[in-house]
This record gives sequence, structure tokens and C-alpha cells, in this order.
Amino acid sequence: MLFCFVFSLFVHRIESSDWGIKAPPSLYVLKDHTAYLDCEFSFPEGHSFKRAYWVSISKDISTRRNCTLTINNVKISDSGKYYFQFYTSTETRYGLLGTRLHVNARPENLTLSVPTVLEAGNQTTITCSVHNVYPSESASMQFESGGIEGTSTQQTQENEDRTCVKTVTFTFIPQHFHNRKNLSCSVAHPNLTHTLQANVTLDIKYDPRNVSVSVSPSGTIKEGDSVVLWCGADSNPGVSRYSWFKQPAESSSWVGVNGSAAAELRIPLASRTDSGRYRCIAENADGDSEASGATSLDIQYPPDVVQVSPCDNHSLCWVCEVEANPLANLTWLEDGAAGRRLMPGGELLHNGTRTSLRIQMTQQKEELICAAVNSHGQKQKVKTINKKGGTALNTIIPAAVGTLAAFITAVALFCFVRRKGRETRQRDSSAEASPEVIYDVVQNLTEDQVPAAKVSDEEEELVYADLDLAPRGKRNWEPVSESELTEYSDLKTVAQLKAGDSAASQE
Repeated sequence: MLFCFVFSLFVHRIESSDWGIKAPPSLYVLKDHTAYLDCEFSFPEGHSFKRAYWVSISKDISTRRNCTLTINNVKISDSGKYYFQFYTSTETRYGLLGTRLHVNARPENLTLSVPTVLEAGNQTTITCSVHNVYPSESASMQFESGGIEGTSTQQTQENEDRTCVKTVTFTFIPQHFHNRKNLSCSVAHPNLTHTLQANVTLDIKYDPRNVSVSVSPSGTIKEGDSVVLWCGADSNPGVSRYSWFKQPAESSSWVGVNGSAAAELRIPLASRTDSGRYRCIAENADGDSEASGATSLDIQYPPDVVQVSPCDNHSLCWVCEVEANPLANLTWLEDGAAGRRLMPGGELLHNGTRTSLRIQMTQQKEELICAAVNSHGQKQKVKTINKKGGTALNTIIPAAVGTLAAFITAVALFCFVRRKGRETRQRDSSAEASPEVIYDVVQNLTEDQVPAAKVSDEEEELVYADLDLAPRGKRNWEPVSESELTEYSDLKTVAQLKAGDSAASQE
């Protein structure tokens, strides 16, 4: 394609109207293209053409009256002013004012150079260059920093062929938030149909930032639900490893969560032991960073009655302890002949997820019920108590001890009776030989004659004394005194007399 621009065209004449030259005063052409300097000349009749030439051009012009000059592959060095002259037979010379040739270069090879590695916090320089500019002021360069603060400078360097390289440098300190920012450089030129433009997207390397933990689902989580904890971080390059840590409920220490190096920490079936605070550490090739704060995981579940027990073995004071999340509301109930009845309790005491409630009774109850309820369910526990107070276990143990003591007492009494029987028989045999034995008449005694032997109609509660049982094979049986034997015989006689009176009354 030929680029030849003629800005003006006129004819220069001498005195005679027959003399004249037509040529443009100036011509603009692009480097490496062809320049056409249009030219025509004339002279009066009676003159013969001898020669013509362009100043500084040695090649003769054709004898035709067309003096157009063609310059192929124009260089910057071809720029300048050209003059045309011709001679006739009368040696008359005609001088042209001249045509100025302007050679421009079209800008090309626009490049935007960025260092291979851009690290956050380290100063760097980005360069935008355009080549083949002539004259230098003909090209307009613009650098767009995308809002990044920095310093820009512009330089021009001339080449051997008189073309120029124009350069814009932009110096700044990259930050992690500059990552993925777009920078651009553009060049405008009169001989360009469109603006040249180069773009680059910044790739800033930095360690993980803005590390945080999120939980899904975000609402209430119950035992048995599926839970996912997500560790998010802003980093370049991306996070290569995640480390999870847990602070169990009611604990001040952190423990690592084994088997998890991914961004997701999945808990397929959540349990109450999964409750606690969680945090994560994100790591990449440039370093690592920890979440600014921990995220709490609260697993909720229905009440679970841990225990119902007496207060310090006191049968009239009972305490119920319940594990629940959220905290449970506790009540005491009495299950009697008239049905269940609400009993007034004491103050609810809370310790973590545990709640306890005491009840102080004024009399023994056969059955107590501790009922607990929260938003996820309810639970109750029934405690059976014997008439004397205390649980069934508290009754069985004393009964067993009492039975054993009664058995040992019976054996001891049996042995005692047998021994005393032998001694009595020995005394009886001695009495038969003694003339001093006197037989008296035995009469039935009235109750007023034996006031000490009166028996109460009311059943007295049996009280067991402490027994000191000697080891087997080492029991020392002490002989019973005559007074003890007499008391025993009197009691036996009273019983027999009462039996005789009863029989007589029946007759």
C-alpha cells in the first residue's frame, strides 16, 4: 500500500505565462513506503529543452515534461526539501521554491513487561515500550495503573536510523489486594487507524490472608446431624495444606484433629463430644497463617438423667442431676395413691451442660420421679423408696445383716440352753439324795403379782445390738451367771402362766 500525502499544490510561473512548474510544497510519507513527488513544467514555443534535475538527485529527468520524482522504501534520512530545475536552449533556468518531504514512522511492537515473580511487599517496576517512533512527539503514550499508587516516568531513546523507542516505567510496592489487578498501556499516533494497547494481569505472590472458619448448617445442630466445617483463606498460590485444631468444651487446651489436611472438616454423625471451639491454619509456599478467631460448634441433644441419689445418705433429701443441651428444666414428682403430684424443689444449679435440683422432704415417700425437659425432648427417672426411708438397696443390706445376726444369736442361745440343761439335771439328781428338798404347791400368778412380766400389746421394733464376732475356731463362750439364768427362768415361767390362764378362760 502506498502512503503519499499532498497537502498543497500550486504552479510557480515566471514573466511569460508559458513558463511554469507544478509541484506540491510538502509531502508526508511513512517510513519504508514509496514517496511520489508530483511535478510538471512548461516553457514557451521557440525554446528547446536541454536538461532538468532535482537538486541533490544525480539521475536525469525524462525529456517528457513530467518531472514526478519517485522514492521507493523511504527512510528517515530521505526527509528534507527537494528543488526542481530545468534548462532550455536559451540557457534560461527556472528555479522551484522546493517541496519538503516529511517521513514519519508508524509506532509498532508495543510491549508491557512485568517481572517473572511479584511478591507482596517487595518494590517492583513495570515497563511499557513502543518502537519505531518518528518523530518522537508524534506518538502519545498513556499508562493505566488500575488505581494502584506508584510513580511513572517516560523516556525516549533514538536509534541509528533516527527512529525512537518511547518507554514508560511504573514503580510501586505490590500488596496482596493488588493481585488480579489489570494494568494497561496505550499509544496513539496520527497515522494509526486505531490505538495500540497492551494489557497485563498482576500475579502477586503472598502467604494466606483472611483465614476464617465457617460451619454448615449455620443453624441449630443436633446429635446425629451431618456437619461440615470450612476453612477459607485468601492466598496466592493457593493453600497447599490445612491444619485443624479443637478446644473441647470446658477445656483450655487445643488438640490437633488427626486425619484432616483439607479445607473441609466433615463430621457425618455429630455427637455431644464434638462440641467445642475450632480453628485452622492455612499454609502455602510463601508461609502460613492462622484464623483470627475460633468458631464454636454447639451440638444439642435431649435430656439424659445422670443420677438420682440421696443427699449425703439423708433419706429426706434427694438430688437429681441431668445432662442436656440446651439446659433442661427439672421438676420433682411424687407417685402416690392419688396419682402423680408436683413437689416443690429447690434452686436449679447449672455447671456447663449439667443441671441439678434438690428436694427436701418432711416425710418419707414411696416413690420419687425426676423429670427433665428441653427443646429436643424429655426424660424421667423413677426411684422407689421403702417405708422406712431409703432405696431398696439401703433396705436389703441392713436386712441381710439382721438376718445373719439373728441366726448367730439363735445358735448361741441353743448352745446355752443345752449346757444349762445338763447342769440342771445334775442338780436334780443331787436333790433326790438330799432330805432338805421341800415341795411346795404351785399356784397361777395373777398379772398384778408379776408386773415386771407384763407384755405390751403393741409390737415393738426389734433393735439389734452390735455383735463382736470372734474368728472361727477362737470363740470364747462365757458361763452364764445364776442371776441371768434365774431371769430367763422367770420369763419362761411367766409365759407358761399366761398360757395356763388363757387355757382356763377358754374352758
